[in-house]
Amino acid sequence: MLRQSAVEVVFADRINDLAQTLINAVVKLGLSCRKIGISIDLDVIDPDDAPGVETPASGGIKAAELIEALQ
Repeated sequence: MLRQSAVEVVFADRINDLAQTLINAVVKLGLSCRKIGISIDLDVIDPDDAPGVETPASGGIKAAELIEALQ
């Protein structure tokens, strides 16, 4: 359904620079959207920073990197 709607999905293991990935998404979406929402699955955060998630992602995104990128 996402492909049919031309939604671009970026998987965590394909992200080299989280901040730049978010900037690219905002720029692209800004061409056709007035408001943008972001949903982040906490399971993508490194288990050292988010030990209480149900499905921890070994080697996930560091919490500090996520916070910095969202700023």
